[in-house]
Amino acid sequence: MFKTWFNLFVRDSLTSTKRSVCRRNRQRPKSMEPSGTIAEVLEQRQLLTLFVIDTLSDDADDLSGTSDGLISLREALQAANSNSSFGDAPAGAVDGDLIVFQNSLIGGTLSMQNGEFAIADDVSIFTGTASGLAIDAAGASRIFTINATGFAGTQRAVSLSGLELLNGNTSGSAGDDGGAVLVGDGEDVSILLSTIFASHADGSGGAIATGNGLLTLNRVTLSSNSANRAGGGIEVVAGTVTLTGVNLINNDAGGTAPSPGN
Repeated sequence: MFKTWFNLFVRDSLTSTKRSVCRRNRQRPKSMEPSGTIAEVLEQRQLLTLFVIDTLSDDADDLSGTSDGLISLREALQAANSNSSFGDAPAGAVDGDLIVFQNSLIGGTLSMQNGEFAIADDVSIFTGTASGLAIDAAGASRIFTINATGFAGTQRAVSLSGLELLNGNTSGSAGDDGGAVLVGDGEDVSILLSTIFASHADGSGGAIATGNGLLTLNRVTLSSNSANRAGGGIEVVAGTVTLTGVNLINNDAGGTAPSPGN
């Protein structure tokens, strides 16, 4: 009896399976066929490049792109800017690059050795926590210059999140605005959950100088920054600036003769 029941079960199962297969193989109605427009959009999608920083070095190898098996912030930014591999960093995407840091680096300090970091394409730098990683220019240079004008692709947003930017300085430099961050015309820049501290501009904008674009600061502290001309904290030439939850503490413009924008 068991054999008889088992044989019936197997036969019925196979029959059911065959029927299921037949149903799935039926031609679907034309209304369910994907349109050419949808197919074209999917074909045009671009995936972002994820860079995982696993060293806080900024040495000669990072500047030249000599491989040492580790990805530095300088290598990642160069690869993102050029959309080609650089050193140990893979090629950036035309639209959308994300830079994150290994958990073991959070709370550490990147000591800059080779001048300011240039950002010339859309990119997000993210640590995952408020002021989670310090970048210290030691008074030798600006920290970031953001100028993505003329880059490839359609996106132009730049985001810096969870950074502590320390001791930027433009003294004696040709472009003397923006002690820590200089934002070029036409940019869309967001700085979040970050601190800019003790930076100085020979011109304007001890912490940040921005041209004619969009600048958004959200939960940012600007403290003890200074400028010789104007804007001890922020200098805005034109454009739109949005401040949310921003602390401006002991920023100074004009030295002994105060100028606009303390």
